[in-house]
Amino acid sequence: MKKQLLLEELTRQGKAPKQRLWILLGLIMVALVAAGAYWYQANLQTRLEERFQQGLAFRQEARYSEAVELFKELHAEQPSFVWIPQALFQVAEIQDLYLGRYSDALLTYLLLERDYPDAPEVFAARRQVAVLYKYRLNDCGQAIAVYQKVLDDADSNSDQLQYEVADCYFRLNNFAQARIEFESLLKNDPQSDLFAEVQYRIAMTYALEGKLSEAAGLKEVLLKVLPADTHDFTAAIVKIQETSPDIVFVSGNVPFSIAFMRQARELNLNPKEFHVIHHGGVFKKGLGAGAEAVVGQSYWTQGMDYGHSEQFVTVMERSGISLDDFPWAPAYMMAFETATQAIEKAGSLDRKKLMATLKKLKVMTIGGEVSFAENGVGTINTYPSQIIDGKYHIIWPPQVATARHRYPSSRK
Repeated sequence: MKKQLLLEELTRQGKAPKQRLWILLGLIMVALVAAGAYWYQANLQTRLEERFQQGLAFRQEARYSEAVELFKELHAEQPSFVWIPQALFQVAEIQDLYLGRYSDALLTYLLLERDYPDAPEVFAARRQVAVLYKYRLNDCGQAIAVYQKVLDDADSNSDQLQYEVADCYFRLNNFAQARIEFESLLKNDPQSDLFAEVQYRIAMTYALEGKLSEAAGLKEVLLKVLPADTHDFTAAIVKIQETSPDIVFVSGNVPFSIAFMRQARELNLNPKEFHVIHHGGVFKKGLGAGAEAVVGQSYWTQGMDYGHSEQFVTVMERSGISLDDFPWAPAYMMAFETATQAIEKAGSLDRKKLMATLKKLKVMTIGGEVSFAENGVGTINTYPSQIIDGKYHIIWPPQVATARHRYPSSRK
């Protein structure tokens, strides 16, 4: 009772205990701590974002080691930061493309897949793991397993992935399984841009197994191998006439081919078609009218409407170079067009940047589209061509052909 009276008296005199004041101060401190924590987190995200962008800038400036170290520090310090999966992907790409540390790149990609399985970068990382196994570490067995996993999850470009699987089996000399994979690609994606290439690879599997007729889709009725210095082909031609072939395929140098064809015409060897692998201008001039209707292959002929064909024609005219005499000149032009585009896209003459650019580049040249596989192999190649009325014409594929294939084509 006395305590109560004392409290009332102190209250009346303005001398109440300081409990309420301490409570108020406590609430203020809690509010300040919460505000500070919020400010710290907000600014932390900004600082992390700035550091991530700095890492990207280092890569752009070719400061690759610095970029790797910065991205790794981010991962170690803030593994839950939203950009960490992308930071790890950047580290792996730099290790692979610019530093040549392929094993480290592989481990970084696998770390990304293990620790951030739901990140959008995982699919691309898994695909790069397959590429590393196949093209950098020469382990096609491991590459097949990874490519199959990627293929199961892919919703586009499945034909390219299937091609890689088939090519892995091919590199392992398992031609029968490679053929199965190639044929599966054709069945599942008949509209694939790889269709012609895959048909060729299927034929190669047969050829490497010694099944040459299956490789060409033809029945071989006679195979004659003659010395390079042969001048009299009479006995060989008589043997060929006895088998009545539809196509006579001549694989030899130009002088050999001219001598054989001249005697074949004189002895009235008339298959439905002669195919001579080197049927360029020197062959045509040397054989004269006997070269008419012979089929071979060419990089380019007048009438093909690809790339800067008018520029190529102008260069040939001004330099006084004849396409008949230099049938490989179009290939040089295609290489020039490709190199020009690569340099413009890369914005640099740095070899590593150019190589990375080329692997992603598709260039329309005078000979058609040129692109490159991961291993650097390009698509510059020849087309089937035929000498028709004394001029060279592309006869396949239809979208490129400058004249219709004349078959049967031999003169009677």
